[in-house]
Amino acid sequence: MDELENENRLIGQVSTLIESANTFVHKAINQSMVLLYWQIGKTIQDELLQYDKPEYGKQVMQNLAIKLSGQYGIAIVHYIE
Repeated sequence: MDELENENRLIGQVSTLIESANTFVHKAINQSMVLLYWQIGKTIQDELLQYDKPEYGKQVMQNLAIKLSGQYGIAIVHYIE
């Protein structure tokens, strides 16, 4: 093999490693986000089921959206509302 072939093979191997790691990271992030949103939903549901007042639940959700969007960014609002 000449130097160009060796270099191309090395580039291919490193590219495969990078792509594999990138896929792993994306899957891990997605799994973590799904678990996070499930836990958020469960926590909110458990809290709101203690009360039989729909208006209370609506108020709680609005307050969560306002407070959490200020703390974590606007994206969290879409998942709560």
